[in-house]
Amino acid sequence: MVVRECDGNKSPGPDGFNFSFVKAFWNLLKGEVNIMFDQFHRNASLPKSFSSYFVALIPK
Repeated sequence: MVVRECDGNKSPGPDGFNFSFVKAFWNLLKGEVNIMFDQFHRNASLPKSFSSYFVALIPK
């Protein structure tokens, strides 16, 4: 439900994909997303990649 309602034209995340990509390929992605959330609930931990971030300095 959330995937269908989100605006797909927002700026891309650190992976370079915006939500239009997720919406277009949701049938392929949803299984992996469900596995990730199931593992989180079972183990109470997220993959280390979830705590990484990308910082871009933009001069004024």
